[in-house]
Amino acid sequence: MVGYLALRGRSLSPRMLAVLENVPACVLISVIAPAFVADKPADLLALGITLLAACRLGMLPTVLIGIAASGLLRQLLAS
Repeated sequence: MVGYLALRGRSLSPRMLAVLENVPACVLISVIAPAFVADKPADLLALGITLLAACRLGMLPTVLIGIAASGLLRQLLAS
């Protein structure tokens, strides 16, 4: 909210617009990065599935696939 108020009415450079467009991807990476050092097979498999989806699909389908894969694999491999 503060960012919106600070930048309201200002025109941004193309470089700044490019930075702001990449913020959601940076946040997503910071959320899934701990899975790279996970020692649980379900998390590592879900990470691989999510990375494959990210190479072929957009942000929303990738997030949904990652969440579904993580939940299903944790359930299946918990026993």
